[in-house]
Amino acid sequence: MDMKHITRCWIWLLLGACTLLATQLSAMELEQADERFAQELATIQGSTREKLTALRNSYLSALLRFETRVRTGGDLDGVQAARQEIQRVENGESLLPPEPATHPDLLQMQEVIEQQLSRFRLEESTAIRELVQNVQRYASGQASSLTQQGEIPKALSWRNWGQELEEREPVERALTFLTELEGAAPDPDEQLAAERHPALEGEPVEIVTRRSEEFSERPAAYRLGSQPDGDEKRLRPGTPSMQGSGHTRVSVQVRLVDEVDTLATERTGWSTARSKAHTYVARLQISPLVGKPLGRTLAVFDLFKRGSGSQRELLRSDRILLPPQEPGVQRVVDSGMYRYETFKYRDDWGYRLEQATADEFYGYVVTVFDEKGNMILQRSSDRALDEYAREAPPE
Repeated sequence: MDMKHITRCWIWLLLGACTLLATQLSAMELEQADERFAQELATIQGSTREKLTALRNSYLSALLRFETRVRTGGDLDGVQAARQEIQRVENGESLLPPEPATHPDLLQMQEVIEQQLSRFRLEESTAIRELVQNVQRYASGQASSLTQQGEIPKALSWRNWGQELEEREPVERALTFLTELEGAAPDPDEQLAAERHPALEGEPVEIVTRRSEEFSERPAAYRLGSQPDGDEKRLRPGTPSMQGSGHTRVSVQVRLVDEVDTLATERTGWSTARSKAHTYVARLQISPLVGKPLGRTLAVFDLFKRGSGSQRELLRSDRILLPPQEPGVQRVVDSGMYRYETFKYRDDWGYRLEQATADEFYGYVVTVFDEKGNMILQRSSDRALDEYAREAPPE
């Protein structure tokens, strides 16, 4: 509901009331004000219902396109997840499921829906609060005017009516939501006074805002659009811990920059030799949901290599301390780049030689912790790494 429209409605009510006899107001006039308030409240709620209907239709269309894509791609898990979600949405159930999806692409779609629903609720609650405040000011003015005229019973009726507006269910629900939302916003002074986890002490990294051309040897954080470009792979990430799914607080995308450059190639009539440079950067794009700002956070990238058999072994852990982040702000957080060179030789007599300057990169797990060391987000680039995911910040 447009705030200017709401204000105009109550200005109209105020001007209309001023044309009445200044000495008294009848009970019917208070009833008319109450009826008009109910109408304006219904208009706000109706606007939200229209937005929800449009969002449901858009989500259903996106699910149908997703089902077609995973079916043609032979993704059986994706097809089953898509059809189950389509049926649930067509049945008119809540746009958000009781449990988050396990399929990464579907989980990302649900995170977008969560963000939209949060925005709709914030807009509706804010409109309701402003409507109530405008009406209460008018009711208070009427009560004051009637008191001056000696119309005490009528003055009490107007004052009580204005105060009781906050007790109506949709109003109380909206005001409670806004109070909790505003109380949840991190206060800088309280943040400083709070006991931090030792891993989150120190000075947060500076967010890079100018376009970067080269990958950093150390972990770095960028404002979206300032990160260096690279050959990104779209991943189907796993969620090792539902505690760290993050779908109620942040919207995320997980990527892997994977670049291979041929340094030299030599061919003869009987042999071939080739050397290549491999560069990998674990990448996380993160944005808080509406009304859910983040305080300082710690992002930890655990990089892995293949071990013996089906085992995986840790290559190294990169950590980066991030400053607070407001909703609507999107950041890209990179691990330090992992680089190595390979040399391969073969000839027609069956001789083979393979050498590398470092271990072959396999994948990574990224985990984000809040100021007290609680996990708020965790993703793995490959589900084979889920069992190796950390549960706590590094010592």
